[in-house]
Amino acid sequence: MSETGSRLTSGVAMAVGLGLVGLAGYVLLAVAGNTLPPADVATVASVYLLLNILGPGLYVALEQETSRAVAARPGAELVPTVRTAALVGAALVATASVVLAATSPVLVPRVLGGHWGLLGVLVLSTAAAAGLFLLRGVLGGRRRFSAYAGTLGAEGGGRLAVVLAVAGLGAASATGYGLAFMAGYALALVVALPWVWPRRSPRPARSGGGEPARTLARGVTLLGVATLLSFAVANIAPVVVTGRLPGEPAVAAAFAQAFVLARAPMLVFAPVQAMLLPGLTTAAERGALDLMRTRVRQILLAVTAVGVPGAIAAAVFGPWVLRTFFGVGEPPSPAVLGLLGGGTVLLMAAQTLQPALVALRRHRTVTTAWTLGTVLLAGLLALPVHAVAAALIAQLAGSVVVASGCLLGLRSELRRRALVDAREC
Repeated sequence: MSETGSRLTSGVAMAVGLGLVGLAGYVLLAVAGNTLPPADVATVASVYLLLNILGPGLYVALEQETSRAVAARPGAELVPTVRTAALVGAALVATASVVLAATSPVLVPRVLGGHWGLLGVLVLSTAAAAGLFLLRGVLGGRRRFSAYAGTLGAEGGGRLAVVLAVAGLGAASATGYGLAFMAGYALALVVALPWVWPRRSPRPARSGGGEPARTLARGVTLLGVATLLSFAVANIAPVVVTGRLPGEPAVAAAFAQAFVLARAPMLVFAPVQAMLLPGLTTAAERGALDLMRTRVRQILLAVTAVGVPGAIAAAVFGPWVLRTFFGVGEPPSPAVLGLLGGGTVLLMAAQTLQPALVALRRHRTVTTAWTLGTVLLAGLLALPVHAVAAALIAQLAGSVVVASGCLLGLRSELRRRALVDAREC
């Protein structure tokens, strides 16, 4: 098969796997909305968003750094790099577990609806996600995107099957739906193992010590802060709204479900970072700056082509979708859904720019952009206005700051490298 055909096949496989992940998430929220009381629906929506923070939000950094390290050393022995990445991942799991335990006296009654079982779900999910995203980093670095897509399919398919089983057996509960989400990570982890290390694997083309532990740990730390903050920016607003509106569970639940619906276009671009990073890393190592500019420009155009119609569709059809499929009696207005969609477009742009900065080893720029955006978001979420209005203002302002910071940082680094190359010539 030609390289173009291989890329097309991998892209289709990624789209199918990603579609299952997205479908499972929306089915989970839709089924919960039709089988649970409003207070538990708000809890499930908050847990769904928290699991996105503690899963992809925490471990995309581990995946990206593992992918970059593997891509930078094609044909080298995997074990040293994976061993180092596993140690870093274990440290992240331990840290997340300690934070969850420390915050549980507030987290469980205010956000988890008093369901202590959901605290256990959060801890187990973050551990399963660590292993899964590490293995996806290896697959991405090796450019085995069909196998990567298979893990997406296993995650979405497993999650969807358990959600339907929980509802079908009459065991609907907030904790049951949380376990359904975790099941997707667990199944995908099992499926990924033989693809990373098949029973009969060819000997590496060359040996080597792999990524230095200090380098990888530093990269994961900086990028981990950035990606954790990125998922916080993308997901935390409904959690805060739920906490601020204990007396209005129906309003909180409707906003949370509308928020997730408006984020739908981000699902299309979730694996873009995985597919972009190896090629951008290779281009950066070779000094092919023009190629980097071209690829980033093409993806930003694609972001616009997908994101803007998505925002318009959310405003036009969102209320009907929420009433019909999510069981929302009084959905937010079209204006609210459209503004949430606009924030989604900005976050998609930031997701596109981030792997280019990582390939150029500008982790600090990524972290700074997301930190500034998060600080602004947190401050605006506390505005003395209605919780939903504060959430809308915070989402838009934080997203603008992040996307602008990443864009300016990338332009600055490419210009600096071009000047260095010109002087050397």
